[in-house]
Amino acid sequence: MHIEGGCYCGALRYVADGAPVVREFCTRTPRRPGAVVLKVGTFDDPALFGGPQVAIWTRDGQEFHHIPDGMPRFERFPG
Repeated sequence: MHIEGGCYCGALRYVADGAPVVREFCTRTPRRPGAVVLKVGTFDDPALFGGPQVAIWTRDGQEFHHIPDGMPRFERFPG
């Protein structure tokens, strides 16, 4: 996958090539050495991401968080 983007202020640009990596949130989960997290909002074309597929940790959601009707949702991490 080829992704181009930059930081929100515009001072930094990047180009990323390679297989996508799932972001890990849990500190007990093994890390991927050398992995870089790219936030979808920094992509030149966020449509490459395709959009969210599931909502997790909804028990911590705020009133202003919108979850589309029909999207699977979990109060905690599923599983």
